[in-house]
Amino acid sequence: MLDRADRPMHVRVLGVLLAAVLAVVTVPAVRAHAAEAGTKVTAGTISWGVKSSFRNYITGPIAHGTVTTTAPATAASDGFTFPAASGTWADAGDVAAQGSVRFEGHDGVLDLTIGKPRLVRTGDSAQLRVDAVVNGSSRSGVAIADVDLVGKVSSSGTKVTVSGAPAVLTEAGTDLFAYEGAPMYPAGTALDPVSAQLTLETVVEPTDPEPTEPGPTEPTEPAPTTPPANDAKVTGGSLAWGLKQSFRSYLKMGFVAGATEALVPATDNGTRTTFVSASGTWSSKVVDVRTSGGVRFTGHHGVLDFTVRNLRLVVDGRRSELRADVRDSEGNDLRNLAFATVDLQGRTKAARNAVTIAGAPVTLTRAGEAMFDYSGSPMYSAGTALDPLNGTITVQGATAPPKTSPVAKPAKTTQPKGDRGRGARDGRAGELTWGVKASFRSYITGPIAKGSVSVSGGAASIGSGYRFGQSSTTATPPSAQGSTSYRGGVKFYGHHGTLDLTISQPSVRVTSGTSATLSASVTGRGRVDLATLDLAAAQRSTESGWVRYAGAPARLTVAGAGMFSYQGRAFYAPGSLLDPVTFSVGSTSSGGAASAVVAATTSDDWTPPATPPATTGLTLEQDEVRAGDQVTASGSGFLPNESGIRVVLYSSPIVLAENISADAAGRATWKGTIPATLEPGKHTLTFQGSVDRGVVIDVAEAEKIVGCELSDARLDWGFKESFRAYVSGSIANGDWSTQGDASYETPEFTWSKGDGVLDETTRAGELEFGGAVVFTGHDGALDTTIANPAVTMTDAKSATLSVDYTGGTMDAAMAGKDDRKTIAAVPFADLDLSAGEVSEQGKTVTISGIPATLTSAGSAAFPNYESGAALDPVTLTYTVAEDCAAVAAQPAAGAEDAAAVALDPLAPASSADWPLWLAGTVLLMLASIAGTVLVMRRRTPGADA
Repeated sequence: MLDRADRPMHVRVLGVLLAAVLAVVTVPAVRAHAAEAGTKVTAGTISWGVKSSFRNYITGPIAHGTVTTTAPATAASDGFTFPAASGTWADAGDVAAQGSVRFEGHDGVLDLTIGKPRLVRTGDSAQLRVDAVVNGSSRSGVAIADVDLVGKVSSSGTKVTVSGAPAVLTEAGTDLFAYEGAPMYPAGTALDPVSAQLTLETVVEPTDPEPTEPGPTEPTEPAPTTPPANDAKVTGGSLAWGLKQSFRSYLKMGFVAGATEALVPATDNGTRTTFVSASGTWSSKVVDVRTSGGVRFTGHHGVLDFTVRNLRLVVDGRRSELRADVRDSEGNDLRNLAFATVDLQGRTKAARNAVTIAGAPVTLTRAGEAMFDYSGSPMYSAGTALDPLNGTITVQGATAPPKTSPVAKPAKTTQPKGDRGRGARDGRAGELTWGVKASFRSYITGPIAKGSVSVSGGAASIGSGYRFGQSSTTATPPSAQGSTSYRGGVKFYGHHGTLDLTISQPSVRVTSGTSATLSASVTGRGRVDLATLDLAAAQRSTESGWVRYAGAPARLTVAGAGMFSYQGRAFYAPGSLLDPVTFSVGSTSSGGAASAVVAATTSDDWTPPATPPATTGLTLEQDEVRAGDQVTASGSGFLPNESGIRVVLYSSPIVLAENISADAAGRATWKGTIPATLEPGKHTLTFQGSVDRGVVIDVAEAEKIVGCELSDARLDWGFKESFRAYVSGSIANGDWSTQGDASYETPEFTWSKGDGVLDETTRAGELEFGGAVVFTGHDGALDTTIANPAVTMTDAKSATLSVDYTGGTMDAAMAGKDDRKTIAAVPFADLDLSAGEVSEQGKTVTISGIPATLTSAGSAAFPNYESGAALDPVTLTYTVAEDCAAVAAQPAAGAEDAAAVALDPLAPASSADWPLWLAGTVLLMLASIAGTVLVMRRRTPGADA
């Protein structure tokens, strides 16, 4: 073969000419293909409200925020319009609009901008993509929502309209809606519908998309066939159906207090609902008629609440059924649910361009039982006759519908009512126990609300909570995955009826081995997802046909936060801890107790005894204990898995922890810090719970720190943002002030003029500050002071922040109680110095962004937050004395490197310089021995700084 250089000239010229010809022929073909890909959009708008409840939350009393648009986007009462649309529109289209909307709340902690929405279409579905900025972090092309275009697109001439296309949140979109790192909505949450008005470059055929048959509802059903090309198109008409007349009569009974509401464009005349705007296909082989509109049925104060939308008739040679988009009383969205069979034989009449359906029998399917689910049980079983179907369909060349096999009525279910699904089994019964929230219970029965708590429907009061028996489940133990419903309710009544809240029919939806959602029917709100449950932190146990999760931490959702309110003011912010939840999945439980008012028999107030209740029974791991040391103590004899055990140190009682737990063997262990200001001498450490245990310890004087003098120190700390938001919010209606060397500039408090000492070798040290911050609210009922902070550095990696604390709990303040206490030198927070960013300027060192977490002693003093809760980060600044070589708090060097640390790190290290290095090292060692040693004792009450 000739290589390129050896080819004759005429061959190379011929090749060039051939390539040119191919290029000329190919270019128009490529252009033609591109033109077929979509029709150019020359103008238009995309309209979307994001989510109406999110807009209300941002501007409501919790977030105290604002919603602003950036041109050319505009805002209206129902959402936002983004103009200047461009792109292409076809079965595979991409249309983008301009402008943005910004949501700001919680003093800037929540900051979300959504802009440049793009509707990326693929057939009858689309993705809504946006550019987003989340708390300053930009993200491009986030697929925020899946959009269903079926029946929502129409065209005329060069105009295309998308009308109210349903949109649901994607997994990628959940990260945009977050507060303090926690998503506010799960994937699949319904967002506001999407609309668009587009102008195209060329005229398009009027669009009425051919129906895309979804997969069957029941797994055994064969896949639908493709309609023949000559099927007649439905151009209008309606289907009329009354659901079930006896059900409508039931809603009108006084104790049900029910209602029926037509959802536009459907209408309802009290006996049946007319679903309009029929479209689709009608022929002798396939019938697929889709309609628009819906109907909502409610009753029992929102416990019963389900919606039927977009009624659809599907008939072919194998089936004849009614379908609809259903939202059941549990809040589950059941799209395209085949809820009933329909028998059209002898019930249709075709005349010219119309088909009339008159009194076609309709029968409930097993899948349709879920539509009538109430309190965990179906009101009607498969095979029940529903109201007949009527309708008038406009279709060119009307024919009789396909002939189908006789509709077989499903066998009646024999399982007991209230035991639907796989929940019907023998063995240990399932139940749910939950106290809702202790502070809310105290508030209801306290001097402000002056109310009561009662149980009904089979729920029972047990100690500090309520028990609900299992009514049904879709789970199969030992797996709890699925939905388990429980019966009964608890009613909170206060303020002479102005506050009237009933939580009933709770349900736990387990999505994995580590997470679940607690929902319930709430007065006036229907079914609400109240809390997320952390199953990873719960204790799991199993028996045959039974599984239990005990003590699962529960955090309030955004939807649940709206439940706890009075006169428009929410008590708790989303993410707040509720009482832990214990639930089991097993067999259906018995009916339970009758309705009863629950009397308040105990008080949450607790004061430690003045003297130690026990002096033996605890074991201390440390042989020697000094003030400020961290110790580990343990003792046995408590109840298995007992919680709420308190750790109290005497002589004068100091509560170091309030909620430690025993293990399954009844052994409790606590790891914490002895207060740095504790006087030397004998003291008694105690555990106080179902039994009391103690140990006498001889506390030695705190070790003296010898080293470099630190001055001009400064501590910058916001304390905790959520607490500041609570104090300044509409509930506490409070404020804060500073005293002494403390000051405030958003968003941090600053303590200045501090001093201290630092050991250059071990990096141990201490910084002390004066001044205080005082938080007040609830007309003086809330009064908390943080004063005289001190930072004790253990080494270069860790430190403890201690404060003088005076205050009580938010719960007591809300209940009109005063539980304030004063504790000196509380080891309040653990500081991770290794995670801070160190910078130096001369002899001044700054360590910024130091993570701070609440200690067990801090939680005992400030019980609004649990031990381990993240506090606001800390920044430390201090100046090292001129006669000290070391500056930054870097890891301590070994003995062999001590001299090198002291020398100038930029000094040359050549072999010729080693005599100078050696001489410098000797001189430095002699200077250190002869120098004055600065000593600072740890702080003691009343001692000079």
